[in-house]
Amino acid sequence: MLSRYLKRLIVAIALLATGFGAIACTVLNPVICTLEYRYGIYGTIVDNNGEAIPGVTVTITSLNYSETAAIFNNTQYVGAGEREGTYTITATATGYESRTISGVIVTGDECHVTPVQQNFVLTKI
Repeated sequence: MLSRYLKRLIVAIALLATGFGAIACTVLNPVICTLEYRYGIYGTIVDNNGEAIPGVTVTITSLNYSETAAIFNNTQYVGAGEREGTYTITATATGYESRTISGVIVTGDECHVTPVQQNFVLTKI
C-alpha cells in the first residue's frame, strides 16, 4: 500500500507534467490575435450603372439581432462586427427595388470573424 506521502508526490508530479505540457503547447503553438476589429459582413451597393445610390440603407438581421450597417460613399457597407451567425441582409433605397440576401453565414476562429462579402445591385422602379 502506498504511503500518503507517495500518493501526494505522484499526484503532484502528474499535475506538474500536465502544467508543463500546457505551457509547452502554448509556447510551441501560440495563438496570436491582433487588436483589429473585423466586420463579419461587407460589400457594395450600386445601381444598374454601377453608380452610388443616395440614401441607401442596409439592414443586417439574425434571430434576435438587428443592425443598420454603416454606409460609406453611398456604395460600401459594413456590419456584424465580430459577430458569428447566420444573417439576412436587406438593401433599400427610395425609388429602387429592395433586395434581400438570406442565409449569409459568418464564421470565425478564436480571435476574429472571417468576413463575408455580399454585393447588391438595386434596380430603379
